[in-house]
Parts: sequence; structure tokens; C-alpha cells
Amino acid sequence: MAVLLVTLVVVSIARPAGAQELPVTPHVPNDWVVYGGISEQIDFAPVGGVWFGGSVSVGVRWRELIELRAEHELTFLARTAEGKPECVEPPCLSGMRGTFTPSVGPRIHLGGSKKMPFALTPSIGFALGAQLVYREPGAPIFDVETPTTWGLLAPGVTFASGLFDFRTRVRMPRGEIRSPTFELAFGAYF
Repeated sequence: MAVLLVTLVVVSIARPAGAQELPVTPHVPNDWVVYGGISEQIDFAPVGGVWFGGSVSVGVRWRELIELRAEHELTFLARTAEGKPECVEPPCLSGMRGTFTPSVGPRIHLGGSKKMPFALTPSIGFALGAQLVYREPGAPIFDVETPTTWGLLAPGVTFASGLFDFRTRVRMPRGEIRSPTFELAFGAYF
């Protein structure tokens, strides 16, 4: 065993006289980085109720400069008032909503380390949603009167650090929807 160890050390130190070192190629970052993840979120409107749920996101970054992202959300409307029929077993929900939001924005690096970089991504998106809200279980009037399907401009900002990110987005009012809806989400991405 000792002979093998000594042989390995001598071979690694000794080099033939004409031997050249292999050229070192510089590390070139990948042009495209694909990622995905999940997050918990809360949506609310100043005149409406609180929606809670989660989202699944898939994104692509080009040269760490531009980020394209698609968020798929499923949220549930919490009861805000006592209604009929009485809620017997929690959770007592007043509605559910599905949203698909594609977005694009620049990725701005704020520092950090190589393994834990800090980045900010302001983005512009378009939220497409479908929701079902029941008035009986205590849903706010705003949520009941919102159309069952809609498309809204949705600018947002994402702060990322390593595997985690914090996202906020505003769905801008348009047409029959008279109040903005705010979204706050915290997730893990890989």
C-alpha cells in the first residue's frame, strides 16, 4: 500500500522534459438557463377579499440579462362574513381562481456571492384568469361582481437570492374590474 502511495506521488511530481501543460479554457456561462419552482402566495384587492394558494413557475434566463417566466396559480377565497349555509368544517371557502401569467423583464444583479447572488427582476406580464365565487358563503361584493374570466396587465418585481425568491405583482384594473389586485409570493426555485 505504501509503495502504491509513493509511486502516485512520484508520478504526479515528475513530468517528462518535453511535456506541456494542457491549455486552460475560460469558463463560458450558459446562454440559456431554465429553472422552475413553487411558491406560496396571497392575493388581495383593497375592496375585495383575501385569496391564498400557491403557484408553479417555469422560467428561462438569457445570459443572466433577461428573464422570461410563466406562472400558473391556484388560489382560494377565504370567507369574510358569516353566510348561509353555516360553515361546519374548515376550510370554509367562498371561491377559487386559476391564473396564468407570462412575463418578461431584465435581471439586475445586486451583489452577493457566486453561490448566493442577489438579483432584482422588474417585469411586465399579462394575467389570464378564471374564477368561481359564491356569494352565499360570505364573499365580498367586489369578488362576486368580477367577471368569471379576465385578462389584465400585471407588472411585477421579483427579488431572488440563491434558491429563494420574493415576488410581488399588481393586476391593473380594466373594464368591469375597478380595483387593482395585489399579489405577494415567496418560493423556492431550482
